[in-house]
Amino acid sequence: TIRNIFKKKKEFQKEYYQSDKGKKWKKDNRSKRRITDPIYKLTENMRTRLGHFYKAKNIRKTNPTFIMVGCTPKYLKKYLEKQFYLHPITNEKMTWKNNTFYGWHVDHKIPLSSAKTSEDIYRLCHYTNLQPMWAKENMKKGNKIT
Repeated sequence: TIRNIFKKKKEFQKEYYQSDKGKKWKKDNRSKRRITDPIYKLTENMRTRLGHFYKAKNIRKTNPTFIMVGCTPKYLKKYLEKQFYLHPITNEKMTWKNNTFYGWHVDHKIPLSSAKTSEDIYRLCHYTNLQPMWAKENMKKGNKIT
């Protein structure tokens, strides 16, 4: 039956992705896609950042990341692009190519670390609390409120 075919396919995929060959393919594919697809990279970065926050606070994440962010990854990309600005020293433009560790970051205006309740976490994860910020400025800012 169709159900059995899908079940076998799912079992094969699970087995393949847990094999060394599957892990290598997945890693290579993700790396290439992060370089070429800014929406994919933004999505992964948001999920990872939120996951690390929840893990550090020892809280169980109960909703999908972009439900908490309050928009789609595509909308978030456009929202951040509208806020791009020149580097204060080098006059370099913000682009998705320089969204790197030493380039610019997605910053929380009010830091996630200031959350006291689950309602605070939702409020602080919302896309209106996000902004692009050059890496050095962001590191200097730390978890202060701007």
